[in-house]
Amino acid sequence: MNNKNNKLILSSSSKNRELILKKIKIPFKVFCPEICETSNQREKPQQLTKRLSYQKAILAKKKFKNEFILSADTIVYTRKKIIDKTQNIDQAKLNLKYLSGRRHRVYTGITFFTNQDRCFQYVCKSIVKFKVLNDKEIDKYLVLNEWKGCAGSYSIQGFAESFVEMISGSFSNVVGLPMHITYKVLRNNNLIWKVPRKTLSQNLWLRRREEDHFFAEAKIDGFRARSAYKLLEIDKKFNILNNYKNIVDLGAAPGSWSQVLVKKKLKKQNNYKTKIFAIDLKDMDPIQGVVIIKDDITSILECNKYFKRNSLGLILSDMAPKSTGHRFTDQAQASNLSEKALVFAIQYLSAGGNFICKLLAINNDKILINKAKKYFKTVKLFKPKSSRKDSKEIYLICLSFNNLQ
Repeated sequence: MNNKNNKLILSSSSKNRELILKKIKIPFKVFCPEICETSNQREKPQQLTKRLSYQKAILAKKKFKNEFILSADTIVYTRKKIIDKTQNIDQAKLNLKYLSGRRHRVYTGITFFTNQDRCFQYVCKSIVKFKVLNDKEIDKYLVLNEWKGCAGSYSIQGFAESFVEMISGSFSNVVGLPMHITYKVLRNNNLIWKVPRKTLSQNLWLRRREEDHFFAEAKIDGFRARSAYKLLEIDKKFNILNNYKNIVDLGAAPGSWSQVLVKKKLKKQNNYKTKIFAIDLKDMDPIQGVVIIKDDITSILECNKYFKRNSLGLILSDMAPKSTGHRFTDQAQASNLSEKALVFAIQYLSAGGNFICKLLAINNDKILINKAKKYFKTVKLFKPKSSRKDSKEIYLICLSFNNLQ
């Protein structure tokens, strides 16, 4: 039986569950149920999640009688205590202190109703261990408001991932909906079907995206693009994201590198004075802690009204030209952008500062690399594993600016 024309109703108010379900690429509608989530006396966590998810599903089933219903409920449990969801910041702080330095279990109960009223229920368990958290770390996290309405008062796909020392089991279960169980139950009920692919290029593009785990992880981790992992790899290799007073992200849109910078900034205990500037001609959605400048590198070099000379500690450039479809034209434009980024770095980096720049045509950039060697103590090339294998991009890593001008 093909249920392509049947609708799936997600009975949940969780945006995280919507995000996970979208990854499975089936259409669905959202129903926001209102239930009392208080646990009964001596009720085990597995029983509680099953009961609450069932109550959510029943409410949706009454309204959407002939549709498929999927509901879920997640709880955090440790030392025989359920860490309830809260909107109160003081209670959230107490919850995080309670989880600090300890292991806890995350249970998600799933209820699935078919359009013929058959009911299936599942419970998934993951184990998470937090590092020891001090008051400053907790206070910084609470300012972000990620914790509101979340089980355990934290959102693992946000900044709270930095608290995690160990996780055993499904990551998506901790987010709020175990994907392996969800996919299995939907597939078994013929709610997942093969989408017709009209052309070879569409097939190749879809296959590459489906196999791209960085793309999937970016969605779960809350990054705007998979390129965030390139910067994380560069930092892991070269330790570039230290305590800088001012950081510039050139070609910042859609903002994934700036998101990484904000997370790294918040991890540091003494980084309150760090300023992050994101520059791009394209419009960008706001990022807390980032100053967004809508301008282009050429205009800034000709008439700078933003920065003092030698005032920046780190300059990142992920700039790339708009593709024309003509390989040599694109390479020439990419080289031009790289040259302007280096000129910007030479003018505005402070002594000892670092510069990271994307190159698209390394054969044409040998002059640029040699020029960089005159101004930086260390110059290397690095291709992150998160770069696609068929991509020509490689990153120029320039460390320790000598400021001899």
